[in-house]
Amino acid sequence: MIQWNGELINQISFPVDAEAILRTPIRFQSDDIWAWEPEKHGVYSVRSAYRLIDKGRTNGGHQGAVGGSGNSCWSEIWNLKVPPKVKVFWWRVLHEFLPTRLVLHRKYIEPIANCEACGADSESIRHVLVECLVAKSFWEQTKRMTGVKLPPLHPASWAYDLIIGKVISEQAQTIILIGMYALWMQRNRNRHGEQIWPMKVAVQWAIDLAFDLQ
Repeated sequence: MIQWNGELINQISFPVDAEAILRTPIRFQSDDIWAWEPEKHGVYSVRSAYRLIDKGRTNGGHQGAVGGSGNSCWSEIWNLKVPPKVKVFWWRVLHEFLPTRLVLHRKYIEPIANCEACGADSESIRHVLVECLVAKSFWEQTKRMTGVKLPPLHPASWAYDLIIGKVISEQAQTIILIGMYALWMQRNRNRHGEQIWPMKVAVQWAIDLAFDLQ
């Protein structure tokens, strides 16, 4: 019976990603093969390659999964005044690579998509970082301690708008982006039964890191 190499996956993946991978059933027991995705039969053709190029030109390049625009947004992310691990986190946010319960449910890994923290029906990335009761408490505490307020965010483009700084100042942007990373860490600690920080401590950690960078 074919099984995942658990030791290798735990070495090369984040714990939450490794857990999701190891829970994924291996449905096929045949060898992997090379296949060209743009053709239904999987065989590469020059015509399909040109169609793919033309489609990219028409759409202005790669579309980010969460309100992205004409490229992968990596240039905008690279210029952010946040630590490298937070930049990687935001690249994953924009491409919906964070394993929330909704994302895993869509991939048939989680049976239900509800939020374990507040009981909402759907734990999307936006829910964890903006809408959850835990997130709302975090942003209320942030406003009391810094005066920085989470701006109104469009449901479709909220992540991209935060990255390019359309709706906030540079200082507020740094605090908010790092704060959302802190929220994600809190969420993962809670999900894995680890001790979570008190809300004020989590907010202070984000604030300190933001001001150290500035």
